[in-house]
Amino acid sequence: MNLTHRQLTMFRAIMLHGNLGRAAEACASSQPTLSRELGRLEQLLGFNLFDRVRGRLRPTVRALALMQEVERSFIGLEQIAARASELRTQATGRLRIACLPALAHALVPRALVYLSHAHPELGVRPHGNINPIRKRKRCCRHHGHLQPLCAGDMHHF
Repeated sequence: MNLTHRQLTMFRAIMLHGNLGRAAEACASSQPTLSRELGRLEQLLGFNLFDRVRGRLRPTVRALALMQEVERSFIGLEQIAARASELRTQATGRLRIACLPALAHALVPRALVYLSHAHPELGVRPHGNINPIRKRKRCCRHHGHLQPLCAGDMHHF
């Protein structure tokens, strides 16, 4: 099965916008083109992604499940683009921080200011959604490890 990025982009747009008209606009395409591509995608997959009810599209359970995978794919593409941007600007490292919201607003910003002055080559990019980090940790694919903060370290903040 050869799914194309275009098909997945159009499927995602339909899911996000809720109808073909707005999805077509978001894809800089036409409604008939999107409808045709959706039909091809459903034929390729071998199942309907949407129930057609009174001229409206309602996502099926399979469409909702597929959308989760498509979103993961798009998050991966965004991470690749961000990494390429880091490489273009010569940032040589990357830091991801997951923390409780209370720390995100209090301690972390001060720590990042200190860190960016101490290591200007390190690219720091805030990440507001902790769910991908939780999933990565659960799947044992995280590459870093946590160390407790010592009282002696606090003088910087």
